[in-house]
Amino acid sequence: MNITQPTEIALYIKAFERLRRMAVYGAEARALIVKAVEALH
Repeated sequence: MNITQPTEIALYIKAFERLRRMAVYGAEARALIVKAVEALH
């Protein structure tokens, strides 16, 4: 898949920026994972 059109590139930049803002790291990520695992039981 080749993304070459400026409008397509802009769309992917916007999507990845949105995902980047939603990302969590470190203790916050660990807490989210623990919560998900606990919900499975």
